[in-house]
Amino acid sequence: MPRLWHLLLLCWAWSPQCLPSSVSFIGTPQQCEKAHFVPGYNLGGEGFDIVTMERKGAYVIDTETWNLGNGTCRLYTNGYMNRESQKVPAAMVDWRTLPKCSLKVSSTQYDSVETLVNDSTSSVSNDWKIGLEIPVTPSATVGAGLGGSHSKESTFAMQKSKQDRYSFLSHSVYCSFYRYRMATKPPLSYDFKSSVNSLPSYSRKTEPSYRSLIDTYGTHFITQVSLGGEIKANTALRTCQTTMNGLSETEVKDCLSVEASASFASTASIKAEFKHCQEKKKKLGSNQSFSSTFNERTTEIIGGNLNEADILFDGQSNPSVYSNWLSSLKTTPDVVRYNINPLHTLLPSDHIARDGLKQEVQKYIMKNAVLKKCSETCNIGHRSSKRDPCACVCNSNQNIKSNCCPAGKGLATLKVFNLYAEGLYGDEWSQTDGSVEVIYGDKNKRTAIISNNDNPKWPETFEFGPIVINMKNQLTFDVYDEDTYWNSDWLGGCSFNLRRGKVSESCMLNHGTFFFSYIVECAQSLGGDECQEYLPSPMSPSLAKVFYTRNGVLLGEIGKRNAESLPIMREHELIARPSEERVVLKEKRQRRGDLPHEPVHIERLKKTLMVHEVWLLPSAGPAKELYFGALPSPSVLCVVAGLRSSVTVNYGTLETDEQQELWNRERMRGSLSWTVGEGLLEMASWGMLQNILKALRIPVPAGTSQPAMPHDCLDSPLDPKRVPTNDRAPQGVHCPVKVFRNA
Repeated sequence: MPRLWHLLLLCWAWSPQCLPSSVSFIGTPQQCEKAHFVPGYNLGGEGFDIVTMERKGAYVIDTETWNLGNGTCRLYTNGYMNRESQKVPAAMVDWRTLPKCSLKVSSTQYDSVETLVNDSTSSVSNDWKIGLEIPVTPSATVGAGLGGSHSKESTFAMQKSKQDRYSFLSHSVYCSFYRYRMATKPPLSYDFKSSVNSLPSYSRKTEPSYRSLIDTYGTHFITQVSLGGEIKANTALRTCQTTMNGLSETEVKDCLSVEASASFASTASIKAEFKHCQEKKKKLGSNQSFSSTFNERTTEIIGGNLNEADILFDGQSNPSVYSNWLSSLKTTPDVVRYNINPLHTLLPSDHIARDGLKQEVQKYIMKNAVLKKCSETCNIGHRSSKRDPCACVCNSNQNIKSNCCPAGKGLATLKVFNLYAEGLYGDEWSQTDGSVEVIYGDKNKRTAIISNNDNPKWPETFEFGPIVINMKNQLTFDVYDEDTYWNSDWLGGCSFNLRRGKVSESCMLNHGTFFFSYIVECAQSLGGDECQEYLPSPMSPSLAKVFYTRNGVLLGEIGKRNAESLPIMREHELIARPSEERVVLKEKRQRRGDLPHEPVHIERLKKTLMVHEVWLLPSAGPAKELYFGALPSPSVLCVVAGLRSSVTVNYGTLETDEQQELWNRERMRGSLSWTVGEGLLEMASWGMLQNILKALRIPVPAGTSQPAMPHDCLDSPLDPKRVPTNDRAPQGVHCPVKVFRNA
């Protein structure tokens, strides 16, 4: 029976039904009055929010007017609806039915929530940034996502990422039946036209009016659509739990694809993969399906009539659900793929609101952009992943995988110490020459011999390194009286099942009592008495409040948090931005070595910044790119002048773990940073800088020397291979200047 349903689904999806139909004709007034609109006629021309990836339900383009003049309209024949003649709005062009429907399950794997956010705009077919002055593509280290940061799937992944280390899988199947686009210069809807025409000239005072328009109509409008239906499931995988089960994210993704595909086809390749997945399922220790085991999932159904919760993976139990859903898409389709343009492009170039609307849309998008920022240090391993600079990478072995997750359950480290005995009796005529053999699994250790002592205390501490706690292995002690190398008397022994933590025990020997202590520390992400239980790795509550995702912050929240947590600075306490002419003059005078101090700025640095060296970049105003490399000293501070309420700081590696911990704690109180190259750029006000450096406890050596003015960037603390001299610097790039150094 299931095979019959598969055959019916495929035959229906490829049914020719006199398709396609894209030839239109002009209908008479009588025909136009009687004709229905094509399905989904009003889905194009709708306002769209690129941040939330939602249609706003507010129409920017007039999609209700069909009259071309004299009561006529444009009609098309719909082959999916018994060749019914249907009309289209006057603003619509190129309507057509599509000849086939793809029923293939597609899947995507995301190693982090930030990569998912970056891909959350994938349903937009064109480049939605054209016409806006924002970065074309975010870099791997700075921007994780410009659009889609508040979409449903991003919000789901964001919430999960704060609970544990997660990777994410996306599975979907979609079907398109219709396609059309809007005219190049379409008629605007009455409400939208009234709203934009009532906008005042753009200024700081009128920003709320523009923001209100965006709240109503979004950032873009839909210009072209593919209509049909889609079922999309996003699954969250606990990274280390998956690894401990002996599976990779790719294997889970592939087996979920097999289970989803079972509803649509039963090809030879799917049958082969199904057998492979049945073998993999044994590692899970149950007969449950992959979709049931890995069930942290959100499912979105677009178009048609379907209310099943997890239909993508449960559909094979009732294949008729799919056929009914596919049939309903012909009459109630929804948007599955679309093109969008920025909202301001609808307005004439001389419209009073065009530039202001563009600026406010840009601000809104950038405010909600996700900046890549590593929230935690690596407990083990190091950061060397090119795909994700915040991912910790380990050298894979039998105990730990490359993602720094335990290779299985029961992994731990074992240390045995504090070995001693009382009341031993080994020889009749002399005291005991005692030694102890310690065994766990295939590893054994032995103490030195303590001669002529019935109450020995062995000084050894035995590190067994990584071990596996299981039912067959016990920690075993054997105590011997070593008379000669060939004559040893066994005085007794005992065995114990290991348990987590510090344990001190004793056991009775044939004569006397033996005492010992051991410490078992479970591997990362493991807990329970025998390290068999999975432990999640949630973010700390303080970090979770600051970070939007596990390793990402919202750009708009940076300034907001600084403003909330820092005192308001007076005008004379801020660094004034030098003019372009002054920057050029300073660079010329700098090369001659006669650049004078800026008294307020430099003196304030001397008094408040507890560092060994301070380097000043003349201006950040015109800079398009800043070159920061590795710093040679943990007490070097690079300051970028040119910002009125904040400065940009580049710190080197801190000397001690205590300083690093204090630094991490302080920066979370309002001074947020992001990685650029090998340096760390930090946004902070003067007050925050004082608090941070005071908390870091970096001492200030007595006395300061005169400023040293290098002639080019090669004398700066930056990597000379990456930093051009002022003579060779690209336009907009300025080299740092050493303004003082503590003696």
